[in-house]
Amino acid sequence: MYLLIIIFLAIIFGSLGQLAFKSAMVGIGKVDKLLDALNPSRLYDIFTNKFILLGLFLYFISTSFYLVVLSNTDLSYAYPLVVGLSFVSVSILAMVIFGENISLLRWLGIILIIAGGYFIGRSWYDKCCNSSL
Repeated sequence: MYLLIIIFLAIIFGSLGQLAFKSAMVGIGKVDKLLDALNPSRLYDIFTNKFILLGLFLYFISTSFYLVVLSNTDLSYAYPLVVGLSFVSVSILAMVIFGENISLLRWLGIILIIAGGYFIGRSWYDKCCNSSL
């Protein structure tokens, strides 16, 4: 159960980091080309933005939790679960906070990711907690 809480925290902090990054870029404006993003003036605007800094801090916290997870379980369990469920949470939060449209096809993908998360979680539970069966 401890590991699932740490996984959940990694997902939450990583998702919040994504939301902070999006908030920053909404304020900074659209970057059309890679060369525009590498412009020193634009780089300064990006990396001094409080939401970018907040996003990096949240990613640092998320990564710290994720490293605890990796030290306790298989990468083949941890990575798909964290990335998949992060995608689900970010998609739903982006819809609520930024008013992003989630198409029917994207909802289908989200449902499949949730199902995949269930099967991955179940495989870990069977391995760790039902070893006597």
